[in-house]
Amino acid sequence: MNKKFFFPLNYDYSSKFLGIIEYKLLTPLSIYGAILFFILRALSFDFFIKTGIFIVLFFPLLLILNSRVYSEPFYSFIVAVYKHFLSSKIYLYKRVIWCGINPNCI
Repeated sequence: MNKKFFFPLNYDYSSKFLGIIEYKLLTPLSIYGAILFFILRALSFDFFIKTGIFIVLFFPLLLILNSRVYSEPFYSFIVAVYKHFLSSKIYLYKRVIWCGINPNCI
């Protein structure tokens, strides 16, 4: 009998809140959202303008930080690239194609 699953079998939802956002990002984004909410609450704009400003400032950051590059979180990819540019003794002599955990992809 074929079993049908709502989520694919290789989907990793164990380290994510509701299967969407990683727990490491949940606390900083919640704090950022709360600070942004209280700042916007103090301003004397209309409710819809405040909601629009919140959406424009919060959700792109959420989407960028929650995305993945080569199966790594985006923020760790940016940190690795930044550390690479800071260290002056590392040189790349040949082009390396990143293929994840599969060494035979070339």
